[in-house]
Amino acid sequence: DPKPVKLPYFHRTLSPQDAALIGDTTPKPISPATASPSEAGRTVHEASAWNAAQTWEERDCSAWGKGKIREIFDGTACDGSVTFSEPSKVEGHANITHVRGRARFMYEWDFSVLASVDHNGSTVSLSVDIGEAINDQLDDIVLTPSWKTTGLTRDVQKAVVAKVQTGIVQKMRDFEAQFREYRP
Repeated sequence: DPKPVKLPYFHRTLSPQDAALIGDTTPKPISPATASPSEAGRTVHEASAWNAAQTWEERDCSAWGKGKIREIFDGTACDGSVTFSEPSKVEGHANITHVRGRARFMYEWDFSVLASVDHNGSTVSLSVDIGEAINDQLDDIVLTPSWKTTGLTRDVQKAVVAKVQTGIVQKMRDFEAQFREYRP
């Protein structure tokens, strides 16, 4: 019967008896069939099986979000009076974060979009830089308009910007609804 080699605990060779006692210790994936009852009922928006303590987990959904922003704003009309074109230079991030057992859908986007607004029978065109479109601050979106249509009075510009802002908030709420349904 060979004697085990005397080495530090983590750098030792197991004797055949010890190896037989411990068995196979390689990690195995958790499938729904082998999951415990608490893990089996989890939905996609819940934390992973390894995060049973429900502490913190974050999933990056930025690539999906950039594509979805482009899709939502591409050539569609809002309220019948505002039409957006596909955004350019979409920058930012979208994350699904699990904190203390609760999923939070967080995003922050900066992008530019062309808008056409029907105002009192005429079409007004402008480019809008949208800064800080943040999930819980949609009413505070920062808009910077660049007017393509010239000769507009201050009152017309305010009315057009108000319509554009309403349309952008509506589109961002659509984005948020689809983000909450997204399954990474």
